[in-house]
Amino acid sequence: MSGTRRSYNEEYKKQTVKYIQEQTKTVAELALELDIPAKTLHQWLGKYRSFQSEPIATPDKVRELERQLKERDQQVADLTEEMAILKKAVHIFSNPVYRRSSLRVPSGEDVQRLSGITERLLQMENSEAQPPSRPQSVTA
Repeated sequence: MSGTRRSYNEEYKKQTVKYIQEQTKTVAELALELDIPAKTLHQWLGKYRSFQSEPIATPDKVRELERQLKERDQQVADLTEEMAILKKAVHIFSNPVYRRSSLRVPSGEDVQRLSGITERLLQMENSEAQPPSRPQSVTA
């Protein structure tokens, strides 16, 4: 702390208060930035504060903020539900029993069996494509 006492004119104090109101920093941060004691800035705020430069909570503004809050709450609820569904899906698909039974790669035996079935189906198709032969009548 310096031993000299500084004095500021009224215009400087008003400009400083206006600057403080426009900032998002705390008074302590601004006190360090401006090299003015925080207690002094608080006193100036009490004396020179102008609420015109600060946002006022009008009923319309409050309603708008409430509407936005409800929207965000709904979004959070939707995302929470989606996340729960995805967690269940991950659990189901990571189960080794599910992976072995439904996503199995066919073995050589499976391929041979399927090709045999395919050949038989083709033979049946070819035999059906030919006109049926008449049964021979047995005369006695």
